[in-house]
Amino acid sequence: IPHQVAGATTSALSTGADMITMNSLGGFDMMAAAQRALQAHPRSNEVVSLAITVLTSMNQDAIAETGIERSLSTQVIEQAKLAQKAALHGVVASPHEARILRETLGPDAYIITPGIRPKDFVGDDQSRIATPAMAFDNGASHIVIGRPITQANNPLQAFMDITSMLT
Repeated sequence: IPHQVAGATTSALSTGADMITMNSLGGFDMMAAAQRALQAHPRSNEVVSLAITVLTSMNQDAIAETGIERSLSTQVIEQAKLAQKAALHGVVASPHEARILRETLGPDAYIITPGIRPKDFVGDDQSRIATPAMAFDNGASHIVIGRPITQANNPLQAFMDITSMLT
């Protein structure tokens, strides 16, 4: 609820967090309350607020199971518009929606894309994935790479290999 998310925002800021995420399905009032708590904090100019749109592990069937009948991409866009209305700095969304999000939210919005996988990575529970280059080409401002690095035999080498794909 808005009150609890505002309190959680204040608590996270007091620990030194520099990015705050919240699920956009909490609605406008919840996101706006979090943003007000952020703006009231002395470090407000140093912190980015983000709304999670639709998880990258979800495909169209999975979102339909939740009772949402519109298309997955339409749901992402509508949640992003709600986050923008609440004055959040950006969204977390699949790299597949990054291009339309960039067009919708503008050039300054943060678009954080998890589900980033190297081209040869063997599948996992992520269903809407992309390579780092594809995510950036589609308009992502930041990418999130987890298991391809953390589960690698040599995480440092995996990181180096992935970053070399971007140069």
